[in-house]
Amino acid sequence: MRLKAKTVTTAMLAIWGSLAFLCGLAFLNNLVVIAKWWTAFAACGGDSAQMPKTIAGWGAWIDWSAVDYSAVSTFIPFLGCLCVVKGLLGILFERKADPTHFPFFAAADQLNVALGLVGTLWGIIVIGYFQLDKVTMYDLMHCLHTALFSTLVAVVWVFIVDHPIVRPLMQRLLVKNNLDEPVDSDVLAAVDKLTHNLVQAAAETKRMGDDIRELNEKFEKIRDILKA
Repeated sequence: MRLKAKTVTTAMLAIWGSLAFLCGLAFLNNLVVIAKWWTAFAACGGDSAQMPKTIAGWGAWIDWSAVDYSAVSTFIPFLGCLCVVKGLLGILFERKADPTHFPFFAAADQLNVALGLVGTLWGIIVIGYFQLDKVTMYDLMHCLHTALFSTLVAVVWVFIVDHPIVRPLMQRLLVKNNLDEPVDSDVLAAVDKLTHNLVQAAAETKRMGDDIRELNEKFEKIRDILKA
């Protein structure tokens, strides 16, 4: 039974490792396309009429994935695949993990959605770099079209790929290998209390320092009076 679980984990690692590699290539190609786009944009001084209609990266086989000016749409699946690969390696080497957010981290959803919104905002901001007296409706719609892809990919990843498919599958695999180890809520409470106490101690230390400094100033004044 244990051998079968390891075989499944190894097979999944090969699949997700390949996906991570492809997503990494897509992300790097996206960066290349963006760099070339900005180079062409700077060369024509923001005149959209002189911009090339298409910017080529490493080839048509992967250029289809370069659809926004922020590279968020390729970075999100790349990051997600890396997290899955890391989780599978942990299972393969029998490392216990908390299944709550496995194989991702606590703020993964917020990070992905935030990246999607940042990518969309950046795509809209790019419009402002055009020569506004020469910009066309095509340019505006093209920027908006590509900008929205980052948010689309973030939403699809979080609500269609991550939670319904990847997490349940990975968490079942973690439990099947007897590697699930939930974090004790008492430990978290203790950490929170320790952090709170450290903050209070720092504030108290600062207050004591201020009192000592004020006391020294008063002694200085008394000494000056006595010298006079």
